[in-house]
Amino acid sequence: MVILTSIAKVLIGLFIIALVLAFITAIFLLGAIVATLGTATQPLFGRDREDDEPEMVNHPDHYNRPGQKECIVEMEEKFGAKYVQHFCLLSRYKYLYRCGLKDGTTQELSKADWYRDKFLSLGGDSDLLNILPDNAKASAYRRMGGNACIEKEAMSHEC
Repeated sequence: MVILTSIAKVLIGLFIIALVLAFITAIFLLGAIVATLGTATQPLFGRDREDDEPEMVNHPDHYNRPGQKECIVEMEEKFGAKYVQHFCLLSRYKYLYRCGLKDGTTQELSKADWYRDKFLSLGGDSDLLNILPDNAKASAYRRMGGNACIEKEAMSHEC
């Protein structure tokens, strides 16, 4: 009888420990969810379309960590708007320079447009946007196949 009582006490103790651990885990998970939802600068995990496909231009997953600010927002806070302006200007130049070599041409032109808009929103000098790589529009047109519909799309992106 003493052995059965001891076994019952051990089982009850293990059950209580399991409940406490489950409760602590639930609290941490809830805290992580609340922290992620509380980040107002970007959508959850960089996804902002109804079909839940990754957003590759405005809020890509690889620039968003759950529960933290988006990388560009954190850069503004740590380095200041002036340095982020320069980063945006040079990132725009980079996307125009390599247009069609890495990602889809339309995506790269959209990224260049995003950096242009961010640069201007930070008070950047619009005259600096006239400095373009030699290949910008001609390369985009050539790599997209050169047909009239695509040419119109390529040329509609402001460089």
